[in-house]
Amino acid sequence: MKKIFYLSITFMIVLFSFNLNIDALCYDDELNDWAIGAEVEFVDFDRNLINEQTGKPLELTMEYAYILTLKPSRDDVVMKATNNYNQNLEWMYIPGHKIWGIPNYIAKKTINYEITIIGSEKSACPGEVLKKINYTVEPFNIYYKTEKCEYYPDAPLCEVYKDTSNITEDEFDKQMDEYIEEHKTEPEPTFLKKVLKFFLDYVIYILIPFIAIAVFYKIKINNIKKEERRK
Repeated sequence: MKKIFYLSITFMIVLFSFNLNIDALCYDDELNDWAIGAEVEFVDFDRNLINEQTGKPLELTMEYAYILTLKPSRDDVVMKATNNYNQNLEWMYIPGHKIWGIPNYIAKKTINYEITIIGSEKSACPGEVLKKINYTVEPFNIYYKTEKCEYYPDAPLCEVYKDTSNITEDEFDKQMDEYIEEHKTEPEPTFLKKVLKFFLDYVIYILIPFIAIAVFYKIKINNIKKEERRK
């Protein structure tokens, strides 16, 4: 009897454990197929976009370096993430960009993320883990989005993936001012300035033949006049 009792208990424990594993799985083929192909997409945060909720530029209400979102996107999943900076980040709506994702302001150092994709409450598998992804963001130069880098994108300090963690804003401005001074270009000349420059560049080639012809005919006319006087 004891053996039967223990076997029954063991069977119930195994059966209960089996049922827990079943509940933890997603049996929706369409959602599982999507999860297999789902990837993390890096989106550069554009502070100049207009927040459709406030009608003002994003820079007035939020300041991020980039956004991690999902590709292809769908509205019945959420994403959570942790990283090597002990951040616990949640899925949120980003106005202006009009996407859902995980934004971050840390940009000057390498960040390793562990991302978990979970079915939302309105999905076929609410609360179930659909996929885990390890994702790395390389050092990201936030200075490249400044106005100076927009006008001088080839400057060394304006490379997108450049470690600028040891460069302060004052140092950046100073180095960029020096670069701009060295690479300053003259504004595009107007049509009249182009005509004047052409004339000045080629005036000698225009005047010499003209003067030579004028002198030739002057001498010829003088000779004709002399011949007429002799007659």
